Formats: sequence, structure tokens, C-alpha cells
Amino acid sequence: MKGHWRGWLVIAVVTGVVAVSGAPRPAGAGDIAWDRILGADTDKLDKDKKEKAASIMKKEKVYYGCKNTIAACLSSDPDSNTARRLAGMVVRKVQAGYNAEQIHEMIEKRGKSMHPLKTKKIILTGAASIGDENPSVKVVAFSDFQCPYCRKVMPRLEKLATKIKGVKLYFKHFPVKSHKRSVAAAMASLAALKQGKFWQFHDLCYKDSKHLSDSDLVEKAEKVGVADTGAFKKDLKSKSILKTVEKDKLEGLKLGVKGTPTIFINGKKYDGETMYADLKDVLKEELDLTAGKK
Repeated sequence: MKGHWRGWLVIAVVTGVVAVSGAPRPAGAGDIAWDRILGADTDKLDKDKKEKAASIMKKEKVYYGCKNTIAACLSSDPDSNTARRLAGMVVRKVQAGYNAEQIHEMIEKRGKSMHPLKTKKIILTGAASIGDENPSVKVVAFSDFQCPYCRKVMPRLEKLATKIKGVKLYFKHFPVKSHKRSVAAAMASLAALKQGKFWQFHDLCYKDSKHLSDSDLVEKAEKVGVADTGAFKKDLKSKSILKTVEKDKLEGLKLGVKGTPTIFINGKKYDGETMYADLKDVLKEELDLTAGKK
């Protein structure tokens, strides 16, 4: 009987081991295709953050192309650049300390921005612009020279427009009532535009937005190399230039602009993240979309 009992014990132990080893394991980082991620340095993730990023990627769905989670699309769909970019976004945000709920909201906003129900038609004739002369991606920013957020975002957009082939940035004026010198600065920038110095003047105004009196604006114009300061001073009082600023503001209101900066990418209102890496990522995503990629 003892031998018989011992035999059943061995069977029970083996069966128990098999049952335990066959149980589902918690989601881990080992089965993520880390080498396929775009827009992030995964080597900088420590073990805990890597597990966190992996967990998020296994829950969040890709909003275009591959109809599965980010993690699954990374592994199964080599053509899904959207999944690869979203994975990069997850990694960047985990590195920055955001939690899963915050990252979920960011992905939702990005998806609605990149694939909205409607796109807007924006008048670009006469607007200051910089970037590719034959763009497939047109970025329009409604901005205010006294807006503290514009001071951060506009230089990023300007830099990206000069670095990424196929992208062009257009500046539209949206002076806010509470900013007492924003209309005057907008008019001065258009006066600088007439003499081919808009972006130089634009940069100087954002670097020093506290000094925008008429004399300050003239001084800035001289610093950036406006040749005819007499014409510049006259343009500061020009009714036609004021009318251009007013037209931009009215157009922005009709488009639903409520604050600055408000960004449109190929007519799609963008409500996503505005850090340099995020803006670079969505502009490249839009380039993919215009090329018929997913």
C-alpha cells in the first residue's frame, strides 16, 4: 500500500506543477517588439518603467490601420507606422512620469486630432510662412505675441517646418483682448513681413515679449535688419494692416479658435501634446497619411 500511496503522491505533485506552470502570467516587457518603436529611446527605460510602458501598450488600441492593441500591432503588422509612433509616445510619456490614465487621454486626443470627423478650410493667401515650397503638410498656427504658451510652441513649429521635408508653417494672427500690445505687435510683424523680415521679427518678439511699445517694436525691426524704418513706422498705423489682423482674428473665431496657440494640420484642429517630440511625431504621421501609409 505504501508504494501505491507514494505513486499517487508523485502524480499529484507533477499535476500541480503542470497546473501552476500553465497558468497565465502577468503582462511583461519581454514580448514587446522594442526595436520597432519610433520616436523614443527605449534604452533609457529602467525595469519598472519598461514594465509600465509594456502594460499600457498591451491595453491601448491603435486608432488607425491595425485594429488591435499597440503591442499586438507592433509584433503583427510591419506596415503600421501609427502603432510604432504611438508606442514611442507611450515610452516618452512614461519616461516623463505620466500615469496610465493620463497617457490614455493623450492617445484619445491625438486620435481625434489626426482623424477628425471634419476638416477646416483656412485662407492662407498672404500669411507669413516658412518651410517646404511644395508641402504635403500645411500647419497653420493662430497665435498671439504676448501669449506665454505661444512663446514655447511657435519656435518648435518653426524649427520643425525648416527641418522636415514636406512641411510648411503658416502664421495667423489671433490677438487676445487681455494682451494690450498684441494687436500692435501683430501689425508690426506684418510691417516686417512687407520687408521680408517676418520670422526674424517673430523670433525677437517671442524672446522679449515684455517690451512691445511702439519704440520697442521699431528697435526690434532695426535689429532684424528692416531696411526702411520710415515705411515700417507708417505701417504701424496702417488701416489696411490693421484690417488684415482683424480678418485673421475673425477667421479664427469662425473656425472655433478660442485661445492661443491653436494649431491646424492640413485643416485638422490639433488638440494633442505640444512638446517638440510630440509635434515632430504627429507631423511625420501626417506625412505618412498623405502618402497613403497607415
